[in-house]
Amino acid sequence: MLGQHEEAQKLYRAGLTYKADDINILTNFGLSLSFSGKHDEGIKILRKLVESPHATAHHRQNLALALGLAGRKKEAAGISRMDLDDRSVRANLTYYSTLRALSDPAQRVQAVHARHQQR
Repeated sequence: MLGQHEEAQKLYRAGLTYKADDINILTNFGLSLSFSGKHDEGIKILRKLVESPHATAHHRQNLALALGLAGRKKEAAGISRMDLDDRSVRANLTYYSTLRALSDPAQRVQAVHARHQQR
């Protein structure tokens, strides 16, 4: 959440050497990759989590966010609809477009953090 993705990714990789299936490390790692522009790598990790029997709506919406950051709106909408109504899906797609327009990865993270603080 500090926007220090390269350092965070090193730590996530190190953590995964000890607990390769830790759902929290994997979630944060996937999001960090996505926020730093490594969309395909982040999406791959988050998609694998969503396929897990332990996946929750939170994990699915993280995948939708990563897909939205990658500009893959149709896929993001499909994942979002698993848990959200149409109005919420449309609002999220607009939000993802706003995030994509921010050129600084740290600004994207700050915007996500601020939105979650409002909830």
